[in-house]
Amino acid sequence: MRQVLYALMLAAIVAMPTAVMMLYYQITGDESSRPLSNAVSSLMDGSVAYGEVPVHVQIRLHDPEPEALRSMALSFRKTFAARGVTASVYFVEAGPTEPASVLYGVGRNRIGPYGLSRAAEGISAAVLAYHTLND
Repeated sequence: MRQVLYALMLAAIVAMPTAVMMLYYQITGDESSRPLSNAVSSLMDGSVAYGEVPVHVQIRLHDPEPEALRSMALSFRKTFAARGVTASVYFVEAGPTEPASVLYGVGRNRIGPYGLSRAAEGISAAVLAYHTLND
């Protein structure tokens, strides 16, 4: 009987902080006091419908040709699709002093920028970040 009382006492001590915070949340409606609210809300940041985190590829170029843009965007999309990731590719005109570069965005994470010659190095990191956030 004494062991059961110790077990119940231990369970009450462990559960008490959560129970008190849930009671406070029910009374005040303060979202920040809700247990696990910070963890859940931080996971929700940067996500879109159905909880999937998007992958964006930003490519900075100097005076790009339209055919080269289409070809480059298709190459990036195919590379990501082969790894099971849908990526949106968009282009930004680089300023005269900025180098041409590729920046991968996965949710709130930014990977890069990589020079055009090293752009493939960031794909594996972006895919890993995607699967880490979505699985």
